[in-house]
Amino acid sequence: MTAKKSAAFIMIHGQGTNKEFSHVELFDNLKSELDNSDDILFHPIKYYSDIQERQYDLMDRMPKFGWLRKLRSKLVNAFGDSATIKGSNQNYKDVMQIFRKNIIDVRSKIAPNAPIFIMGHSLGAVLLSNFLWDMQQVGIYDSQIKGIFTTGNPSYIFNSGLKRIVPIQKTQRHFFWINFWNKKDVISSPLRPFSREYRDLVVDVRVKKGFPIFAHGKYDSDKKVYKRIAAKMKLFL
Repeated sequence: MTAKKSAAFIMIHGQGTNKEFSHVELFDNLKSELDNSDDILFHPIKYYSDIQERQYDLMDRMPKFGWLRKLRSKLVNAFGDSATIKGSNQNYKDVMQIFRKNIIDVRSKIAPNAPIFIMGHSLGAVLLSNFLWDMQQVGIYDSQIKGIFTTGNPSYIFNSGLKRIVPIQKTQRHFFWINFWNKKDVISSPLRPFSREYRDLVVDVRVKKGFPIFAHGKYDSDKKVYKRIAAKMKLFL
């Protein structure tokens, strides 16, 4: 029988074309920082498959207008997921179900009450928050989830029209939320300015790696990011 792992680190990808392998660099960097990495389950949640297949199918049916068609394809890759995973539509329900199934699978491979850490990048950060919010609305506060990390979080865009911006609640007393953002990455923002509740819950960490436009994809290789994540995890291991 395979021994159960002593902790789990889950990563949820964002949009774009590199979803299949988007977790590899961060996982490698974290393993280099954690002495007991062999005893930690590193698990990517991949929710894009069916949605991306439908996107490709639609673009194949679009008129062939050379570079304009390529531009439209890039727009679909950049914004198609966030435009079609929303509210209570079927795509959103399917993604939330994928999250639930993955976390159940993770639990089966780790020791009882082993700490779970979850990181969401870009759209994955928004969906992670939504997932925890939805659970809490039906009274589920998963105390095994010790904390979450978000990178390139575009929540300011998704929340910009709301009258009141309220975050998730702590899953347990020592629950934490560390949000990494970069002023060169206009998709990201700090979260603490949203409201008093966000100030009480979130620690915003500013990073500086990368150039405008490209900074959004540089979090996983930023030492400040993966060293800070590893240091926080060590407090619970």
